[in-house]
Amino acid sequence: MLFLRMNPLASGYCDGNYNGLTLANLPVVSEQQDSIDNFLKSPIYTLYTTPNPAVFIGKSNSAWPTVACSSIDVYEKDVIPNWNRSLLIPSLKAGLIQRLKLDATGTKVIDITSIAAMNKAGQIKNMSRPLHYFIYNVTGKLLITCNSPTDYFSVNIESLTSGMYIFKLYNAYDINISTQKFMVR
Repeated sequence: MLFLRMNPLASGYCDGNYNGLTLANLPVVSEQQDSIDNFLKSPIYTLYTTPNPAVFIGKSNSAWPTVACSSIDVYEKDVIPNWNRSLLIPSLKAGLIQRLKLDATGTKVIDITSIAAMNKAGQIKNMSRPLHYFIYNVTGKLLITCNSPTDYFSVNIESLTSGMYIFKLYNAYDINISTQKFMVR
């Protein structure tokens, strides 16, 4: 089980390096005491936490070495080789996804990889192309199948008669990305 610490008065390892500074517009008197009062433990890993945050006070957020994590997901499958027991953490800065490989107990990070998730235009990359799509009728019969090397594609459904259909989209790892029902009138 993974617990995330979301406390505005503690940052990184709760080592006191933010004492006397402000986090989330709140003054930090004692990062260590706040951690004790709120039953917080230091995280198993932080992403580029700075030992001296005072150096960055008043500078742009992009100057900070932290990555501004937006969420976290635990990957526990064997579809992508060597990725089982990994934490996937998208960043709000630099368009990166951080992959933290955990040890067998899930209590220690043993490897970290940064993956570029955006292209130069700021669009999310599809890191697993080609895309494969399938259209089935309501009885499960496969009617149309196609591959697309890009994220943008159209599906010709002129051959379909009126009725309900199921569209399934898979990435290059054969993981179902989307399943949608649609009607042809």
